This record gives sequence, structure tokens and C-alpha cells, in this order.
Amino acid sequence: MKTYQQMIEEKKQELTNELELSNQLENLKHLSVALERSLEHDQEVLEANKNITNI
Repeated sequence: MKTYQQMIEEKKQELTNELELSNQLENLKHLSVALERSLEHDQEVLEANKNITNI
């Protein structure tokens, strides 16, 4: 049988893990937005290059 202290430690570890996952998810969201913006910029550059080539 687990002691009260062990149960508290387990719950604390669970919450710590959840917080870490939440932070990682938030970081992934920011990276996703940054990647999307970068890809949009790359697409704009490609279009501009294409237009210059067609002149």
C-alpha cells in the first residue's frame, strides 16, 4: 500500500509531466506558425523570381 507521501509525489510527477507536455505543445504551435510564415515568404520569393524571369 502506498503512503500518502508517495501518492503526493506521484501526483506531483504527473502534473510536472503534464506541464512539460503543455510547454512542448505550445512550442510546437509557435514553430508551426514560424514555419508557415517562412514557407509563405519562400513562395513569394519564388513567384517574384518567376515574374522576373518572364520579363
